[in-house]
Amino acid sequence: MPNQQNHTISPAKLNLIESWLAVVLIPGMTTAQAIRDMNAELSTRYTPQDFGKWRRADRPLPQTVQTYMMRCSVAFALSSEGVDTLAVSDEALDRIADRLTPPKP
Repeated sequence: MPNQQNHTISPAKLNLIESWLAVVLIPGMTTAQAIRDMNAELSTRYTPQDFGKWRRADRPLPQTVQTYMMRCSVAFALSSEGVDTLAVSDEALDRIADRLTPPKP
């Protein structure tokens, strides 16, 4: 279940990165730890500096990161809009995320 109290998204910042943070950050967790966890999951070596560039839109999100964040965030985004995601299987949520991300090379 997303921890909306820990990372609140202002309406002006409704985007994939902020949605991902709302899902993954737990009380006491830093963004740097979330990036380390993402790196461990994806076998990547992105830095907080890379993340800052993505967050400011100075650099586009790599496709693998975009897909990862989408898979983590799709239920949060849908439930934020009133969809009962408890009635949707994890597999269906993954398929929705896949349909919303670019094709894999």
